[in-house]
Amino acid sequence: FSRIGRLGDGCRVVLLLGAGESFCSGIDIMDPVFQMPPSDDVARRAISFKPKILEMQRCLTEIEKCPVPVICAMHGFCVGAGIDMS
Repeated sequence: FSRIGRLGDGCRVVLLLGAGESFCSGIDIMDPVFQMPPSDDVARRAISFKPKILEMQRCLTEIEKCPVPVICAMHGFCVGAGIDMS
């Protein structure tokens, strides 16, 4: 998103679509990327998740800063980061 509309690519709009039954079903908590390390210390487990959340927020911020309009064509249900995206 940081390059769209800035490189003379002729892009005038970005259209975001979902594939399947819904626009966004949220984070796949079974994805190993989102698994927190085992620990009895709940605070440390939560802190270990912070870099992942910040990376997701950075991606959403890039959509917001896109110099061309971004249109979200939602269908079905939309949860989690999909709500921020739209």
